[in-house]
Amino acid sequence: MKKLILIILVIYSVISQAQETKVASVENRIYGVQASLGLWSYGEFKLDNTITLRTEVGMYGGYVAYKMMGFYDEKGFIFIPEISISSRWYYNLHRRHLKGKNIISNSGNFWSLRLGYVPNLLISNNSNFTKNESSIDLIPMWGMRRAMGKHFDFELGLGVGYAYRFVIKPKFEGKHTPSIYILLRFGYHS
Repeated sequence: MKKLILIILVIYSVISQAQETKVASVENRIYGVQASLGLWSYGEFKLDNTITLRTEVGMYGGYVAYKMMGFYDEKGFIFIPEISISSRWYYNLHRRHLKGKNIISNSGNFWSLRLGYVPNLLISNNSNFTKNESSIDLIPMWGMRRAMGKHFDFELGLGVGYAYRFVIKPKFEGKHTPSIYILLRFGYHS
């Protein structure tokens, strides 16, 4: 009888431990908006347990002043639209889950490959801002995402990559340049 009780306890212990070892996984889909020096809307979709595909549409914003000959000749608020798509690999979800840390809303560190497009469109309160180039950039980056409560998040990241900037009129001209991408955003997600 003692052996039977011991066997039942061992089997129960093994079954309960097997149920607790849940595979850490990213969310199926997340939609949200984020802000910093601009405003972005995004959707992030699960491809695998640790890999997502993220699409973004947004606008960079800020105040610009060009100083020429000791005076500020051109100044005003500008907004530059951007569209991007990126893959994200959340490489530490399992470790965070084992340590009992939050992985809700894809809270974790990630590596990403980002492809962005900035069209030749500049929205400004000053008609003198006319020079804007279209560009395409490809940037590998590291970042982190943390949920703050049920619907708020924070993202921080840095990447260095390649950009191709081009002007179509009056004739097609292009130039290859290095590109730095800094990510610092607060957001709301569903």
